[in-house]
Amino acid sequence: MNILYLLLFCVVGFGAYLLIPKRYRSSIIYTLAIGSIVNANVFNAVAFPIQIGSFHFGINSVVYMLFLFCVLMMYVYYGKKETVTLVVCSIGAIVFAAFIELLSGIASVGYSSALGLKMVQYLASCLGSIAACVCIVLLYNAFRRVRMNLFLNVALSLLLTSVVESLIFYGITYPCHLVGDVNRFWWDFLALYLGKLIGIAFSLITTLIVKYALKKDDVPYPLPEKSAKPIEPPVAE
Repeated sequence: MNILYLLLFCVVGFGAYLLIPKRYRSSIIYTLAIGSIVNANVFNAVAFPIQIGSFHFGINSVVYMLFLFCVLMMYVYYGKKETVTLVVCSIGAIVFAAFIELLSGIASVGYSSALGLKMVQYLASCLGSIAACVCIVLLYNAFRRVRMNLFLNVALSLLLTSVVESLIFYGITYPCHLVGDVNRFWWDFLALYLGKLIGIAFSLITTLIVKYALKKDDVPYPLPEKSAKPIEPPVAE
């Protein structure tokens, strides 16, 4: 039954994206993206495990997919400039959260190796997220150039981008896990991706609802002519 908490977050998070009127779309994207990326670094499977059988899920798995979905939708609707601004604000929010946690930890119990590890994780999150945001735009455009179906494009872009982020994040932090239960780490890593698949599923459901139920707010997806130059997404008014 604990998996219902993961689903509940998806219903609330993606539901908020759907319920906010079109004229406030950019505002809700900023709110959801920044809130998601900051909290994804806090509510993970280590600090707040959700145990389902042998798996320890963290709500960060679905939270981070909401962040990537928001970045993609910002690019789709508003183009490159607004997306860069969103990414800069999001990374800045991680750095600010890391700074607050560092000062709070030192003031409370003094500096410790655990606090140092947490700072390394924040740094890895920043680097991984920057790469992920660049990657999702490149993949989206690459798939659109080959005239891929919108929904398949969204799903593959999110999944492959998530893999890139994980390779960077865990490539930096994995040595820190060697001092613990390595077998437990791989179980948690599998649970992480099961959670991300749930997040991708809700991203597709949201895209489907917008395209077919909210037709006045359809997802702009201009397909280029064969052998034509890439088309920049239209900028919403």
